[in-house]
Amino acid sequence: MSDITTTIDPNQNILYNQYGYTPSHSANMFFAVMWGILTVAQIVLAVPTHELFYGVSMTIGCILELIGFIGRVMGNHDPYDLGNYMMNTIGTIIGPVFFMADVSSFVWTSSRLSFKLQEVVRLVDQMKKLQNKVLISCWVV
Repeated sequence: MSDITTTIDPNQNILYNQYGYTPSHSANMFFAVMWGILTVAQIVLAVPTHELFYGVSMTIGCILELIGFIGRVMGNHDPYDLGNYMMNTIGTIIGPVFFMADVSSFVWTSSRLSFKLQEVVRLVDQMKKLQNKVLISCWVV
């Protein structure tokens, strides 16, 4: 491996730096650690609840975000490397798609559940009316 430092060679052409700046090492390391903690927490919380779609989708999203921020940390050491930039870009762009899949699934499920609950409430009201009619008829007889 080559010895990579955090300083940018002034002779290097800025056009080859995809970021246009040097990404912050400490801030991106903080976010990489936070996404790592969230990934582990998601796995730990999703396994006992058996929420297969939600758990897998959130875990994949967290892992992609983690990969994206690791790419930014590596981009701090070598901002001219296209591989680090692509790792950052792909991870941070595709990761939120999995989060939105969970949100849209939750919204769709809750709207369907709300619709079904309205039907159940109507059915319960009708059953109460029928029950009252049956009970009153039995008392009369």
